[in-house]
Amino acid sequence: MATSSRCRTLGITATHNFEVTNFSLLDGMGIGKYVSSSTFSVGGCDWKLNFYPESEEKEEKESEAFASVWLCLVEGPAEDADAVEVPQANLQQDLGNMLKDGEGADVTFKVDDQLFHAHRNLLAARSAVFKEKLLGAITEQDSKCIPITDMDPTVFEGLLHFIYTDSVPDDWEEDKTVAMQHLLVVAHRYELYRLRALCEAKLCSWIDMQTVASTLALAEQQQCVRLKDACLRFIGCPHILAAIMQTEEFKNLLASFPSVTKEILEKVVSANIL
Repeated sequence: MATSSRCRTLGITATHNFEVTNFSLLDGMGIGKYVSSSTFSVGGCDWKLNFYPESEEKEEKESEAFASVWLCLVEGPAEDADAVEVPQANLQQDLGNMLKDGEGADVTFKVDDQLFHAHRNLLAARSAVFKEKLLGAITEQDSKCIPITDMDPTVFEGLLHFIYTDSVPDDWEEDKTVAMQHLLVVAHRYELYRLRALCEAKLCSWIDMQTVASTLALAEQQQCVRLKDACLRFIGCPHILAAIMQTEEFKNLLASFPSVTKEILEKVVSANIL
């Protein structure tokens, strides 16, 4: 397999005219001796040209004349005396710590037997659905403890993690695919479209023999085009299809979404032709 790459560096074009007069007077100046141009500036640096009227090649070939010109850096770009070193942004970390510590929290969510403390204004700013729930003219506006009955605690924790840090959890170990699938559904419900895209990208990279059927069902249900295509490409290999078609998850997939059968067959045929 052959690969290639290219590095393109933006350059600066400039012209400097260096005229050497009375060249004959430089004859016999000696190898390694040179005359210099005046200093000129290009690209924030100072440069000069060194002209060598004689070179080592002249001794080797007496019948020919050799000369060379070298571009020399005199001084690099000057440091800005007023430059201020700006620390790396840590808003994401600070908000994550605020969620973890619960300092200043003014609302509590109860998911199963777990309590999660959060901040109304931040939730409302990040999600229009939370804004309506927490600040709108509904009963939960004044409630201090709001029950969440349609979500697993791990998934709700992942939802809060994204709202505070704009990232998905990276420490899920057990059933991470199932949790991410549920988080994608929740992201759509709470109108967090960046979270939905992040979940979709994660699931695309986690497809395997055990999860492809349930992930494809989710992609079909939630209309996730990229995730669906990734699943179909994975199933498109005949030996993989043969291995999973007898599983209960795959049978449920075909029963729930009969149209997927045609798409799978088309993918398999296409893979065999290629």
